[in-house]
Amino acid sequence: MTPKFDSTGAVCEMQVEQAHFVNDGVDVSHGIDERLVYPIIDQLVPVSERGTKLNTFDECVSICQTTYQYTNVAIMIVSGGDTRLVRIKWRSRSCE
Repeated sequence: MTPKFDSTGAVCEMQVEQAHFVNDGVDVSHGIDERLVYPIIDQLVPVSERGTKLNTFDECVSICQTTYQYTNVAIMIVSGGDTRLVRIKWRSRSCE
C-alpha cells in the first residue's frame, strides 16, 4: 500500500497493488486475489467511515475500472482478469 498525505498529515489517498519484483523493476501483471480485495478495503476504510453510497461507475476497455462513490471516499478498483489495484481517495482531503 502506498499512502499520500494532505498538508495536515492526514491520509488523502491510498493505492494498494500486488507488486512482483523482478530484475529490472516491478511486474504488476499479477493482481490482488479477488477474494482479498473487499476485505482489504474494509480494513483500510470501514463501511462506517465511507458515508452514504452515492453512485457506482463501470468503464471497461480490455481492463475494467469500477468506482464506488461515497460521501466521504471514492474507491476505484482496476481489474483485467485479476484485480490490478485498488485506490481509495478521501473527498474532503486534498493531496499535495
